[in-house]
Parts: sequence; structure tokens; C-alpha cells
Amino acid sequence: MEKQHRPIYHMLPHQNWMNDPNGPIYHNGLYHLFYQHNPDDTTWGNIHWAHSVSRDLVNWQHRPLALYPSREEGELHCFSGCTVVRDDGTPMIFYTSVGEGERNAQTGAQQWAAVGSMDLDDWVKVYENPVIDQSVHGDMKILEWRDPFVFRRNGECMMLLGGTHRGHGCAALYRALDAELYTWEFLGIMSQDEQGSDMWECPVIFPCRDRYVLLYSPNGAMRYETGTFDGDRFCRDTKGVVDYGGWQGLYAGTVCSTPEGSTVMFAWMPEVLRMPLEGSGYTWSGVQSIPRILELDERSRLTSRPVDSVSSLHDVPNAWTGGDIPAAGRKELPISGNALDLFGLFQFDPDKTDEFGLELFADREGRETTRLVFQPARRRAYIDREHSCADGVPFAVPAAGPWDVPQNGQVDVRILTDHSTVEVFIDSRLCISTRVYPKYSTSDKAILFGPESGGVTALMLEVYPMKPAEFS
Repeated sequence: MEKQHRPIYHMLPHQNWMNDPNGPIYHNGLYHLFYQHNPDDTTWGNIHWAHSVSRDLVNWQHRPLALYPSREEGELHCFSGCTVVRDDGTPMIFYTSVGEGERNAQTGAQQWAAVGSMDLDDWVKVYENPVIDQSVHGDMKILEWRDPFVFRRNGECMMLLGGTHRGHGCAALYRALDAELYTWEFLGIMSQDEQGSDMWECPVIFPCRDRYVLLYSPNGAMRYETGTFDGDRFCRDTKGVVDYGGWQGLYAGTVCSTPEGSTVMFAWMPEVLRMPLEGSGYTWSGVQSIPRILELDERSRLTSRPVDSVSSLHDVPNAWTGGDIPAAGRKELPISGNALDLFGLFQFDPDKTDEFGLELFADREGRETTRLVFQPARRRAYIDREHSCADGVPFAVPAAGPWDVPQNGQVDVRILTDHSTVEVFIDSRLCISTRVYPKYSTSDKAILFGPESGGVTALMLEVYPMKPAEFS
């Protein structure tokens, strides 16, 4: 199981636990990605910041650990945060510091800072810590206060922090009062949950077109809001879901800018569904998603696509350029593999087609399969994992999302699979990610299946086996 389920082109450490991506930044010609890491075990705990670098967001070099808990200061964990370069050129990390007793995560978290070397390999926590504590809020109480994200607007440094206010998840806003970024003022609650989530984690914000985009993880599927922001107030005009995977597929996303000015998102793909298999000798836990370019369309809806550089790992393609999908039947694609990049364009009747799709990680004997299902008439798409593992790790509830079915009856889909990961991009707007753990090594087939009524055509289908990324 260890080798069979370990991804080959998604970023992960050599061993042990990894969760949230932290502080991605493009600096001195390299992308730097920090992340939550337990260097001693495959389970959560003893949280450090690990560090990896890349020139292309695909191949990675692991660097020394960046942050260690300061036990002598009562610190048990270095929770999530961000990196920023001060106006004087000094790199800084801001993160949530957590301990025991009065320093517990629910009521006693503090925001700490560290300054770094120019290569971002060496970090020293500043004497001024904590740079922000709960006293900044006056009489207001924000619980589960965590995950600082620093951004600039009109020359000012501002910060978002997630948490809970009066039982509702929220993003709180702060402004730096000095160039060293050691003194901050609280501006108020920037946005607050209206859908029942009691905690927001990892809030981030970035400009796009004439709007700002706010992302957050509300203890479930990642969400976004778009709106205007004048430095004090955020006025929302649209909202939606970043990816419907949540804890079973994609969580805790964060962003940075590319040299070309695009916004790229990193996110964690947890191993929640692997828990029944934990006695199988896994030496690692947690995977980073393929980095995604985020944009807004003309209706201020978030769009998402894998970074272009992932295509550098394409092996020889096998393209099936057209043909009807058999009615109520199945058509095995002439290629197999546990690590694939699939591009598809399908034509269907938006009002009459019941369902069609693809089987992934399928076994010819029918013992296990993971199904991506399109249901135009019901306006939804989902990943069915009920039979994804013959070893008794089914998850009967589909990973599903509402589908804005195109009026022209065409759907553009891209699917990335990597041994135990599935990432689906439907028309670049509906994203569903999940983890699956097939039992059999022969569960590597991709199969098209059609509706009872027929009438679905594959206008284009290209399948690329993926070569391993380089990790050193």
C-alpha cells in the first residue's frame, strides 16, 4: 500500500506528517513553499514549519526546517501563517504560536514573527514576540484566532486572521503601524459566516480584475467571496466554493503571486479517508495539491486551473479524438496508469441526458472503481467513491457540487490522478478533489460510460501518463 498509494508528481515530504501549506512566496528566482510538518511521526503533533523550493512549481528541493517550537517559551506548535518581505528587504514569517494552559489554541493563541536570511533557509524569532495578542481587540473576543496573512494595499501592510466571533467563523482585519511590522491595530471584522460555520481558518485575500477575492476554509469545503475593498471595509458581491473536496480532498488553501502577476493557490489534500488503512505501514501523511492559477470570469466567478508547468511531466499521449459514448455501456480507454492527466470535451443534450462520465482507478474484474459522474438534467456532477477500494474503505456520500450546465451542451473537463489523488476541473469553475486508496495494483484503467438514452459524444479526449516529478 505504501508504494501503491504514494503520489509521484504531487509535492510531499520524504516522510512523516504534512498539512497546511504556509507562506508561499516567489523570492530571488525561486518559489518557496513552507508547510505544517511533524518531523517525528506520521500523525499530527509537534508542528514545525518545513520548507521546499522550486523553479517551476512541479519539481521540488527540500530545504532545512524553518521553524521549531520554542519549548522554553511555552510554545508547543508553530501553526500556519505567511511570509512577507519588509520594505527594508528583510524576509519575515508571521505565524500562530500555540502552547498549553493559557496559551491554548482556543482562547490563548498569539501571533509571532521571525526574520530570515536572504535565501529563506535560516530564521530567528524576534525579541518583540508576541507581535499581536488578544489585547489588540479590546473587549471583543475572537476565539480559535489563527493563520495570519499579510498583504499590501496602497503601500500599507495589512493582515487577515481567521477565528470565531460570537459563534460564527470570521476573518479579522489589522493594519501595521510601523515599518518593522511589530505593531498592529485592529480594524474590525472583515467578513463573517452566514451559513453555520463556527470557525474560519486560513483566510487570504488578493486583487483580481476590479475586485478583491477572499478565500477561507470554514472547517469544510473551501469558500470564496468577491467584492470591493477600500482598506477598511469589504463589500461582498458574489460568493461560492473553491473546491468541494473539503476535509476529504482539499483544504487550507493559500496563495502567492507569480512573476507574471498571476495568483497561484496551494492547498492540502488530507488523508482522512485513509484512516482504516493506517496499520498498513505508511511512512507519510498528507499531500499538496497541484498548484492552481486563480482568476475571475466576466461574472466575478472564481476559475481555477492547474499551472501550465504540470504539462512538462506529460509522457507520450494517447488521444481519442472523437466518437459516441456507448449507450448504457462502457468503453475502456486504450491507456492505463495510476498517474494520468486527462483532457475531455463532451457534447450532450442538456435537458435529456441523465448521466455519463468516466471511471478512474478501475479494475477490469469490476472489484473497484472511482466514478466521475455528470448529471446534466439534475445540474450536478460528483465523484462516487463507494467502490473505490475493495478493502473496505468506501465512502458512500459522493463528493458533489452544483453544475452550471452550459446551454450549448458542451462540457470541458480536466482530471489529474496520482495513485491516491483525484483533482477534477469542470469548465474551470466546478472543482472537486478527493483521495482514494485502491486495493489492487490492476485498478489503473480509465473507462467511459454512457447514459441509458445515448446521445453523448466525446469530441476530444487526450490522456497523458505522467512522469515522476523530481524531489531532492
